[in-house]
Order: sequence, then structure tokens, then C-alpha cells
Amino acid sequence: MSVQSQLTVFFDDPFWIGIYEIRFDGIQQICKIRFGKEPTDPQIYQMLLKSFHQFHFIEHASNNITQTAKINPKRRQRLVSKLMNQPTPATKAQQILKAEYEKTQQLRKQVSKQMKELQKDQLYQLRKQKRKEKHKGH
Repeated sequence: MSVQSQLTVFFDDPFWIGIYEIRFDGIQQICKIRFGKEPTDPQIYQMLLKSFHQFHFIEHASNNITQTAKINPKRRQRLVSKLMNQPTPATKAQQILKAEYEKTQQLRKQVSKQMKELQKDQLYQLRKQKRKEKHKGH
């Protein structure tokens, strides 16, 4: 059993962000950490030692197995030039975090839609009840 961990710190305006990755037994766990100002090495070590239990990790099974197929050199050159012209993608960890963020956004939308429907139904029931009370007479 081997355990690998990696912390990548970069500046994402206006904050310094750290992406902490842990890999063991084919499982990859990722956590995003926000820093205020630029952290120093001792601050990072201290934070990892004292606040590790507070990190929220996202599990991701890594698929590092890729099959190589023989590609015509001209086609390979076209593919490389096409990839070079595209904007640089984020790291795999950042892509996983973005996918997780999109999932939570979809869940939030579903929950808020249900709450709005529930409130709408409650308001309708209240109006209905008020109309009944008006028709009862004095």
C-alpha cells in the first residue's frame, strides 16, 4: 500500500487556492483550500497539521490506464497543433472539483425548486381557506 499526497498552491484572483490530493489503493481524494494572502511554507505545514481533520475531501476513482494506438505521424502532428491552439485545461483535480461543484449546484436548484413549489402550494391553500371563511357569513 502506497500513499501519495500533493499540495498545489496557486493564485486565483482574489485568493490563493490550494488543491490537496491524496492517492492510495487506486482512490484519489481531492480537497480545495482557500488562503487569504499568500501563505508561507511554515503556515502551510501548520495548517496541514492542525486543520487536516476539517478538510472536506471528494473521492474520485482514478483511471490512469490508457491504451496507446499507433497513429500516423501527420495525423499526430495535426492533433498536437489542434491541442496547442485550444486554451489550457485545468488540472485533473480542478476538473473534478468543478464537476463536484456543478453537481451540488444542480442539487441546490432541485431543492430550491421544490421549496418554491411547496411555498406556492401553501399560499394557495391559505387563499382557499380565506375564501371559505368569507363565504361562511357573519
